[in-house]
Amino acid sequence: MKTSTLLIIVALTSALTAVLFRAYSRSQSLCQCVSSSSDKTVCLSPDTTVPKSIGSYYEKEDVDTEPTVEGFRTAPRYPLEMKRLGLSGKAVISYVVMADGCTDQVKVEKATHAAFGEAGVKAVKQWRFEPATKGGKPVNCRMAAPMTFSMTDA
Repeated sequence: MKTSTLLIIVALTSALTAVLFRAYSRSQSLCQCVSSSSDKTVCLSPDTTVPKSIGSYYEKEDVDTEPTVEGFRTAPRYPLEMKRLGLSGKAVISYVVMADGCTDQVKVEKATHAAFGEAGVKAVKQWRFEPATKGGKPVNCRMAAPMTFSMTDA
């Protein structure tokens, strides 16, 4: 690669970094930003309560009202390889219902087979909720969903 091409790339990278830094700095004055464990930054509106404990969410015992399902919950798809093998199983998926009703920090807590855990994670990422509240304001709340995969249901 030519030196002039490298210099152009370095200049463009520096310019982009400066633009992103300015945009980030401006966003700090407009909203409160919270980092989640999924390495992304979430900006909350000024009227959203940020939890005081356990990272960026409350446990469901600590909220005034728990999240409720909005519409219907997508059922996990039975993993094809497990169906072919005639295997049943279970999974427990933990997640945080964010103040906007979306799920985040979705992960497998335990599963009898990784495929059941992966299917559960894919389903939970599609779920939408009426968020938990504390003091009348929407807050982030940690939840868990046990799932059973049975060949009679497949």
